[in-house]
Amino acid sequence: MIKEELLKKKKLKEKQNTIINIILLGFLFLLPTNIYALSKAPIDITNQTIESLNDYLNSNIITSEELVNIYLDRIKTYSEYNAIITINDKAIEEARRLDDERSKGKIRSQLHGIPIIVKDNIDVKNMPTTAGARALSNNYPKEDAEVIKKLKKAGAIILAKSNMSEFAFQASSSRSSYGTVKNAYNKEYSSYGSSGGSAVSVALSFAPAALGTDTDSSIRIPASAANIIGYRPTTKLISNN
Repeated sequence: MIKEELLKKKKLKEKQNTIINIILLGFLFLLPTNIYALSKAPIDITNQTIESLNDYLNSNIITSEELVNIYLDRIKTYSEYNAIITINDKAIEEARRLDDERSKGKIRSQLHGIPIIVKDNIDVKNMPTTAGARALSNNYPKEDAEVIKKLKKAGAIILAKSNMSEFAFQASSSRSSYGTVKNAYNKEYSSYGSSGGSAVSVALSFAPAALGTDTDSSIRIPASAANIIGYRPTTKLISNN
């Protein structure tokens, strides 16, 4: 009799535990969670390279349009760093077109559908070239710089123009009439110059890469301050036009 009573109590306790677990599981499902996170950002954008993004695009894990929207969201979120002057208002449209090309098997290069940020002393057609001066906010070039032509031909998306030291006059900071570019890791520190906006943009994951210009040390010093790699190409390897 005692054994039977103990067995009944054991079964009752197991049944109660099962009911409690079911209730707890149901409660967890009711907790407020962002169930859309995976569809909005299927990859962690903060640790991607051009190569890894290209793999994700080819595997249909993400589209160029989604990439552009994620990067634009980050630019908006971290606007206080003053790293960006102008957004390309046709970037999403261009991304859709490049996604369509990819879906048809036309992949131009590893840069196909990859967003790139460009220092604002390099001409990009339909976007102003200000060199960091508000006085040039309506200075629209008639054609792309040679390096931009090659990037576009390879399928890259020019996402935005980056801030810089005005007219590239300073290496100690990237200060312009659009504001001072703040260091990506400590806003009280300098981003250095003159390509500070480009370096900070990459450090803050506004794009996987950015173009700068370097007369003396204007790519390498901002890159070192942003804990990224800055390449200064061999003279004449890339057109200066």
